[in-house]
Amino acid sequence: YVNAMSVDGEKLLFTRRIEANKERDQEDLFLYDISEQSVSSLPFNTEYNEGAITVSADGSMYVYTACDRVNSIGGCDLYIRQYSDENGWTKEYNLGKNVNSKMWESQACFSPDGKYLYFISSRNGGEGQEDIWRSEITKEGFIKAENLGSSINTSKAEMSPFLHPDNLTLYFASEGHIGMGNHDLFVSRRTTTDGFWNAPENIGYPINTHNSENSLIVASDGKTAYYTSDKSGFGKEDIFQFALPKHLQADPLDDLEIDIITQKA
Repeated sequence: YVNAMSVDGEKLLFTRRIEANKERDQEDLFLYDISEQSVSSLPFNTEYNEGAITVSADGSMYVYTACDRVNSIGGCDLYIRQYSDENGWTKEYNLGKNVNSKMWESQACFSPDGKYLYFISSRNGGEGQEDIWRSEITKEGFIKAENLGSSINTSKAEMSPFLHPDNLTLYFASEGHIGMGNHDLFVSRRTTTDGFWNAPENIGYPINTHNSENSLIVASDGKTAYYTSDKSGFGKEDIFQFALPKHLQADPLDDLEIDIITQKA
């Protein structure tokens, strides 16, 4: 599954299911360097499941899903590691009860301004089975999560939110909005960064099919897109690249905008 892309467009972060032993498979995290066309394992994989990773625009915070940890609140929780050039990686921290619940949390995405963490949760109090929630990030940490509401969430499952670096365009997958298959990909827009999300638009055929499509991410140019599908490829779910049609594109970021959101605050 494709999870995230660095703002400079040079690296993809993704989850791969691997054969751990004869009894079970497990998931680990990997990085794909686009220019080098090389894949490397991230340094904090374990014998247990890690997946669905996201990175803040400044490259300092990495949030991912981990399951069956001794300090977990539910079965699968969101964890964070921070990175600095001076100190390297911090140890793994559970994001706590403002983000995690006794239910299932996964598939996080940072807003490009670093103010919010969007994620999927099956906790009570939402619109349906799995909803998109967000937690504001403050100097005191991550505050109590809020549901994105019925304009985005449905009585069925939503998954894989991705907020484009323009901070105005949200891509996600849903079973509940009118679609063509199991999960379809949708786009929703807002006019300001503190505004409401408009009604989602199905991105349509030939990307959406009667199969399952999810995990759409879009580069800062607004055009280059990646997603996960089981419709063809080398294995079960594979990662595909395509050019978004003009009416589905986010506004491209110029070099100054990219420089601003990648600065470490």
